[in-house]
Amino acid sequence: MSALGAVLGLFMAAAAIMTWQSAPTRRRQASVRVAVLLGAASGSTPHARPRPFIPLVDRLFGGRAALEDRLHNAGSVTPPDAFRLRQVVAMALGTGVCALVELAINSVRPIATAPAVLFVAVCAVAGLLLPEWQLDRRIRSRREQMAGQLPHVAELVAFALSAGESPIASLDRVVRTTSGPLTDELGLAVDRVRAGQSIAEALRALSRSCGVRQVQRFVDSLLVAVERGTPLADVMRAQAADARAAAHRDLLVKAGRAEVLMLVPVIFLVLPMVVVIALYPGLANLTSAFN
Repeated sequence: MSALGAVLGLFMAAAAIMTWQSAPTRRRQASVRVAVLLGAASGSTPHARPRPFIPLVDRLFGGRAALEDRLHNAGSVTPPDAFRLRQVVAMALGTGVCALVELAINSVRPIATAPAVLFVAVCAVAGLLLPEWQLDRRIRSRREQMAGQLPHVAELVAFALSAGESPIASLDRVVRTTSGPLTDELGLAVDRVRAGQSIAEALRALSRSCGVRQVQRFVDSLLVAVERGTPLADVMRAQAADARAAAHRDLLVKAGRAEVLMLVPVIFLVLPMVVVIALYPGLANLTSAFN
């Protein structure tokens, strides 16, 4: 066996070991099964087989608390362990697939060991980073949706407050009549108040967890109005106007970026073809004249 085959086999074995050690145990003792059923009542977590690669990936990407916040900001219900397991499995699959492809290529035409190992390592890192990139993309998309939903939510809250409802009743009405990521966050705040938290604590938790600047200003204004007794309806109408102005500014920024990107095909595709079409008859006449 060549050195390349040995190295690629080592990569494939490592991929299989990572997948097996990171997978959850399927066979459990009776006491563990009972603990799973009673976990919500007892508040304890059943003992499971340790997953050595998941804590390592946690430390590599900023820790468990940061991952929990990012999953919440993405609106995902995936547990942190399941997300890290997905990363480990993606890295193992990337390693294994690249190793198999390179073994197939090596059987037809020998390739150098160093580029092959480098390519497999790059595929492994890409598999590890792919779930992180997808999570960041979901977070950005959800925050954009929250910012776009804010003007309508602020106006609905203002209408409910003008009708004489309390702040929590107004938020609850908005939660029951609308849908979207911002509605989900407001629903969590309403649930916290119903569970015994004060409205100030629930709003501060919402401001910390949403991660959207416009929503944070909206929540902070609502909190200040509740604490100081400011007319809430006027505050909500002002917040709705500010949110629409911010959305208009963001739209102009996106349009400016799109305008720049639209110049790329014009400069590198359309303009060279126009130049070629304009110059070709003259070049053809000059060629025929010299011939």
